[in-house]
Amino acid sequence: MIKIEKNVTIDSDGNFVTHGLYTEWNEKGALVQTGNYKNGKLDGAWIKICQASQAKMFDSFPYNKFKAPFQSTVEFVDGEMNGVWSITDANDRVVNNISLEEGLRHGSAVWNLPSGLSVYESEYENGVLNGKFIEKDLTGKVVKQMDLVACQWYEKILGRVCGQFVARRVSGLGRKREASHLYEN
Repeated sequence: MIKIEKNVTIDSDGNFVTHGLYTEWNEKGALVQTGNYKNGKLDGAWIKICQASQAKMFDSFPYNKFKAPFQSTVEFVDGEMNGVWSITDANDRVVNNISLEEGLRHGSAVWNLPSGLSVYESEYENGVLNGKFIEKDLTGKVVKQMDLVACQWYEKILGRVCGQFVARRVSGLGRKREASHLYEN
């Protein structure tokens, strides 16, 4: 039996909305996700624990080189992901750090190998690749480096690493977002 503990308040229209701490555990009592809501919108730090089977991205490189479960951590402001979205593995190794602003990738994005070496590094501006893109081999040697300007052809460049997620908005539960397979009820 899944257990959810949440707080609610009544909005100005008389509807119940989630407000305050939200925590969910699986049938074995292990934490699934926890964070806060503010007037029905995700707000503050959120943590989600993911098994490899919960999202296709965990089958792709470099995620498939790490040990599940994965922990996704991100800050929300007014229902939008903001700050650094970080995913770590069961051994607390950083898989990726992606900078977000108002729900879009904005700033640096780095994907690592279990050794700690980065394998992909890129820059984004308002959800679009704009700036450097670097791909490295398993030893850390640069094998591809490009300077991109408002690049819309992200799937050809990044393939499965970013794929369709590059320019999508990142919002709260039940809305379009970067990690649609994460932060869902």
